[in-house]
Amino acid sequence: MGCGWVPDPPIDWKLIRSLEAVNDGDADSPNAGIAFWQARLNEGFRITGIGGGDNHNAPYPPPGVGSIGYPTTVVWAHSLSTSAILDGILRGHVFIDVMGSTDRVLEFSVDSQDQRATMGDSLQVSEGAPVAFEVHAKSAAGGVVEVLQDGVPVALIADNRINQPDRTFSFQWKCKSGRHWFRINVRGEDGKLWLVGNPIYFNFE
Repeated sequence: MGCGWVPDPPIDWKLIRSLEAVNDGDADSPNAGIAFWQARLNEGFRITGIGGGDNHNAPYPPPGVGSIGYPTTVVWAHSLSTSAILDGILRGHVFIDVMGSTDRVLEFSVDSQDQRATMGDSLQVSEGAPVAFEVHAKSAAGGVVEVLQDGVPVALIADNRINQPDRTFSFQWKCKSGRHWFRINVRGEDGKLWLVGNPIYFNFE
């Protein structure tokens, strides 16, 4: 009886809770997992995007590609404990600090129909209902805010330049029919990714 290659079973994406969207220094390269991650989001799966390093030499000093914390997965957690951090990741309360800056902050929230949500949360919103977004960027002066709707950049902020050490942006949107998600990137003036935010979801199951 001969031996043959046995294909892997199909992936049940409902069981996948997080995905490495950025590995080491690949955020701006074709090898980054961001496009793959966003494709799963557009298929209706709520998966937290995280960053992972590729460190093979623990004493290698940060910052820099190959050092611990490059990139950094930043988690909003209720306490500094393993269970709270894992819970924050599962809830999508996460952004990726691509360069492991240690001080850059990205916050993203929405208000609509007496509901408030932050990164990772999901809202059920009626078609045509007004939605108010707020983006807060800290220690990212010189960068620009990029808004993505269903993975496509959209020009919803008139002036998206971060010209202060602590800057808040607001913009509006009327909910369209069907399922949608929004997330935020912060890029440097050269277009390089600095911060990668997780989505806020609309009308997902």
